[in-house]
Amino acid sequence: MMENKYYAVIMSNSRDSLAHHGIKGMRWGVRRYQNPDGTLTEAGKKRYRSMNSSDLRKEMTKRIKKARKKQYDINERYSWRSTIGENSEAAMVKWENDQKRNNSSKETQEFRRRMKALEKKMDSMTAEEYEKRYNKLYDDYYKTASGIRSKQLNATKVNRGNGWEQYYKEYANSYGKGITIGYLKDLGYDDKTARYLADKLAKDGRSLGI
Repeated sequence: MMENKYYAVIMSNSRDSLAHHGIKGMRWGVRRYQNPDGTLTEAGKKRYRSMNSSDLRKEMTKRIKKARKKQYDINERYSWRSTIGENSEAAMVKWENDQKRNNSSKETQEFRRRMKALEKKMDSMTAEEYEKRYNKLYDDYYKTASGIRSKQLNATKVNRGNGWEQYYKEYANSYGKGITIGYLKDLGYDDKTARYLADKLAKDGRSLGI
């Protein structure tokens, strides 16, 4: 059903123009989908329940970019590390610190040493043999504590057999979720709503901030 909308005709020296002045029942200064305390209105609950994760990510990413535009110059505006408030900043700092610790672990260092050794032998192998050894190195690494944490720390494109997924679900359900919650809280959502929306995104392997 089409909603009733109010319009006002603004007179000018050149011509009359039609200006949109809101939706019937809407009060100025109050968001339609979000209460001032960050909780969702009934319209907001209905909207986000019916919205798929792809459209939800697009909407929130647009809002994040708008916030970045207000805070950063052109050089940093489009960087995925450009946070928009204290919550996303704290989540990003945690990610960076844990990433550094994982990269310096003995298991990760050994994995990189073996990968370099394999690359040096690449010319003496067939493509099939190289791919087999290459995949085994990753499979073995992903069984270690550092390898498991690596998938949680890194958003990576991966072929699942039916096309390229955007992120590993391991990332989206761990560090990606933490960063997503941080961004949502900085956008004004309360903790409960931020977690609900983050779970909705993570279920399909999606997150915000990247």
